[in-house]
Amino acid sequence: MSKGKTLTHQEIKRLITDYMQAYRMVYGPVMADSRVLIYKKSWFVFCDKELHEANPKNIIGVPYSAKEIEEMTLMLGRKIPQRIDSDDDLPE
Repeated sequence: MSKGKTLTHQEIKRLITDYMQAYRMVYGPVMADSRVLIYKKSWFVFCDKELHEANPKNIIGVPYSAKEIEEMTLMLGRKIPQRIDSDDDLPE
């Protein structure tokens, strides 16, 4: 993502989906289901899901740029535990 570039709806949705999928794989469904990633005014913000549902206009949190979300998604990807049934474990 270039600085100052306006994101399309598809790009925003992809960034949120990719991040939340990686988060779910690292921390599990219980943790992933308790938070949401919101895009508002060119920034992404993490919110507690219950608080956001109770008052969607009151978004409190640290704002992150699209580039930061991409980097955080990559870092989470490195933490994803390898599956036991992965083909990488098979001898050639």
